[in-house]
Amino acid sequence: LMEGHTLQQEIRDVTGRGEVFSWPRAAAITLQICAALNVAHKAKVVHRDIKPSNCFCVADEGGADVIKLLDFGIAKVQAGEASEDSLATPLTQEGMFLGTPHFAAPEVIVQDPEWPVDGRVDIFAVGVMMYLMITGVLPFQGCSKLDVLYKTVHERPLPPRQRAPTRDISVEVDALVMTLMA
Repeated sequence: LMEGHTLQQEIRDVTGRGEVFSWPRAAAITLQICAALNVAHKAKVVHRDIKPSNCFCVADEGGADVIKLLDFGIAKVQAGEASEDSLATPLTQEGMFLGTPHFAAPEVIVQDPEWPVDGRVDIFAVGVMMYLMITGVLPFQGCSKLDVLYKTVHERPLPPRQRAPTRDISVEVDALVMTLMA
């Protein structure tokens, strides 16, 4: 019943005009997503499918973006850390890859017990969304989903400043985005 549109549609509209998000707007959107994730992570819930189509944009009375985080359908309670009032069982089977390749963290893709799936996988996805908002392109690209998954696990993307040199991305923002995706 909410009125608005997804962040994916907003990104499409902005990039369709040959533009990108200003840093202040991208930062404001990102902070709201992080605030929602903070609540989920404190409850030991990992979303595992953070992406622009799961962020819904509603304008407040002044026209500013208000972001609602949606679709906890593949969320998972961190093993051994669920509180009694949280979800009692994982919503997906162990060993299954679910999610969206361009936003999936290496830990989600590899599924190695040495690489735990915790709140950091959501932070990685936030970094990918920031990268997309400020550069207009995704950090990992390929001819197929498998190619994207391989690159995500085995390569570091070009830093935003190198990917979009005409976008005037600050050194600090560049470092922040790369840290989120580390």
